[in-house]
Amino acid sequence: RPSVADALAVLRDRGCTAVVAAPLLLFSAGHARRDLPAAIAEAAAETGIAVRQSGALGCHPALLNLSRQRRREARIAAGPAPGGELLAFLVRGSSDPSTPAQAAEFLGLSLDADEGVLGARIGYAAAARPTVEEVLEALAAAAPGSGARRVLVQPHLLFPGHVADGVEEAVAVARRRHPSLSWVVVPRLGPDPLVARALLGRVGACVAADGEDRAG
Repeated sequence: RPSVADALAVLRDRGCTAVVAAPLLLFSAGHARRDLPAAIAEAAAETGIAVRQSGALGCHPALLNLSRQRRREARIAAGPAPGGELLAFLVRGSSDPSTPAQAAEFLGLSLDADEGVLGARIGYAAAARPTVEEVLEALAAAAPGSGARRVLVQPHLLFPGHVADGVEEAVAVARRRHPSLSWVVVPRLGPDPLVARALLGRVGACVAADGEDRAG
């Protein structure tokens, strides 16, 4: 709580007649395409408010910058990585078939050529493969041939909870299995002004598109 219906009822009582629903979601999958629209439609019918839904955060430039910033923070804390490093980019995962392409697009856009990443793999915490554990093992196997002595593990997550905890547990296992490698967990995205900027950017794009539709 408050539910979508609760929030719309509050806005209705404040005199709002039109609302933009902004999903705090990283990718456009089942929650953004099915669950949230269904909840919005039901709540809008109950309250009589016109609701438009903005897009998921996706590859908004502010979020790409935040992803890079989190890796920089981890590198500063860990110190130099002689020989370079490998990157495990870990996402929540979904049965939606578009999720792998969305994750790959984000990772490709967020990586800078001068970061020193010798190789990167995407892993999923749920509903898809390769799993987090499979990706960590694959990178450990690839490390000797690449010359990398460090693996950055970046959870592409907004919130704490069982998924973030599961990543920490998987890294703890990898450390025990492969002690010759340095395993560094990158801070999750978390609450940050850049997340707010990305969310407001999606809202602004939704409002602008609606204005164009009306003008057309």
